[in-house]
Amino acid sequence: MGTLAAIAFGGLLTGQAHAANPCFLKDLAGPPAAPTACDFTSGNYQVTDFSYTGFTPSTFDYITYTLSGTDLQPQLTFVPGRTSSISGSISNKITLTGGYNFATAQANITGNNGIFSTTTASTGLPTSATSAGGAGTTVSFTPGLTTQTFTQSFSATPSGSLVANSLGTIYSITPGPASEVPGPLPILGAGAAFGFSRRLRHRIKVAA
Repeated sequence: MGTLAAIAFGGLLTGQAHAANPCFLKDLAGPPAAPTACDFTSGNYQVTDFSYTGFTPSTFDYITYTLSGTDLQPQLTFVPGRTSSISGSISNKITLTGGYNFATAQANITGNNGIFSTTTASTGLPTSATSAGGAGTTVSFTPGLTTQTFTQSFSATPSGSLVANSLGTIYSITPGPASEVPGPLPILGAGAAFGFSRRLRHRIKVAA
């Protein structure tokens, strides 16, 4: 798993196939309020129930989702960077499709000249994934999970001139095991079973 993807703001606004990716947090609040504004579906995953609490987003704060290889990266970007203390949490539900399972989670938070912390929690993680700036700890999921609701809490405190840039979590996903499908009964085996059954019926008839 690598560090959180650095994405240019201008590049996000052009050539997007899905209006909800990126999603500007102001679209959730309205008016009118649109609680499903950040719902997003791709070929390998679906995102629903995105919400935030504890902070007021600026006009251009946005969430985006990137799948790079087997790394799925939700990222909240502050545009422009925050220059004062900020704390809060974001949450969403991610459902993997195409036979993929969650493997590991790595929390990230980026910024300059400050004290940073973030944690990502879900029922499938034995402990929270944490970061005090940049790539944080990597935590493995309970095997076989395809749907999880995540809550990522964060805080940034100024030390001089603070700039909080982004936060998110990198989820490593892996294909699930292939399902075992019984094959057809071999022709010779079926014939042998039929012959044995016929002989057994004959013996019962003779004994009677």
